[in-house]
Amino acid sequence: MSIISASLDDRLDPVIYATTQIFLSAAVLGFTAPTSFFRHAVVPVLFACAYSFLIYARVNIPSPYAAILSSLMWCFFLNYMSMSILSSWSFEAKGPASQLVAKAKKDDDSKPRDEAAKVEKTGSAWERICFGIKSIFSFRDCGTPFEVKNVPPFIYNDPKFVPSAPAFVLRSAVTAIICYLAVDFIESQPPPPNAAQIFSLDKVSVLKRIGEITPQEALTRIAISSGFWVVLSSFLMGASSLVNIVCVILGLSKVEECKSLVGPMSEAYTVRGFWG
Repeated sequence: MSIISASLDDRLDPVIYATTQIFLSAAVLGFTAPTSFFRHAVVPVLFACAYSFLIYARVNIPSPYAAILSSLMWCFFLNYMSMSILSSWSFEAKGPASQLVAKAKKDDDSKPRDEAAKVEKTGSAWERICFGIKSIFSFRDCGTPFEVKNVPPFIYNDPKFVPSAPAFVLRSAVTAIICYLAVDFIESQPPPPNAAQIFSLDKVSVLKRIGEITPQEALTRIAISSGFWVVLSSFLMGASSLVNIVCVILGLSKVEECKSLVGPMSEAYTVRGFWG
């Protein structure tokens, strides 16, 4: 029994570290002021959680998913640094602290300062923790005045178009199914019979062996590299579609906040378009 419980505990380690990092980040964002000492004090703890998740994920999560999820935890950490320290987001401002200053100036013209301060400090604990979680998970701030540039619209011919919730859920479900089938098809393909020879250590460097590479090796490398990017983009698109479905159905997010994670593949012929 002790061996079984120890195994279960090991498998839960990544979940524990991820939960601690996300909720601690959300709590600090939702409950502290932009100038609070705690915003800097928790940075080593959040860094330790992200690093520990990386270490334990390598053992307890399959390789492709461990790499993706570990990268996501570092994205959460960097997003916290950006929002909490660099941009000074706060619950009162519902965005960067500079917005609170602008709002205070407007309030000075319309109502007494004491009354404005009371309004700014309102908000239940639930509202504050929800604000923190939503902020940590929002890397692009879709549907807000702070939306980052070049976020793909729902329809390129009409950038302001927002579909209805049922239409969005149906579209996201179809996307998730297609992405799953694409990943399943590529992952089920057997490796090339001479994989050990093609990817041996002495053949890692490609540029130094331009004259030695055979057409078969070149085609194999191109196919495997292309398959990797298709799997990665399909996994990210499928996972984000499932999250969007759940959030929209449960009312946690509005449709305009759930824009596509990546742009069209037709734009990937340039370096900027590829990473976009």
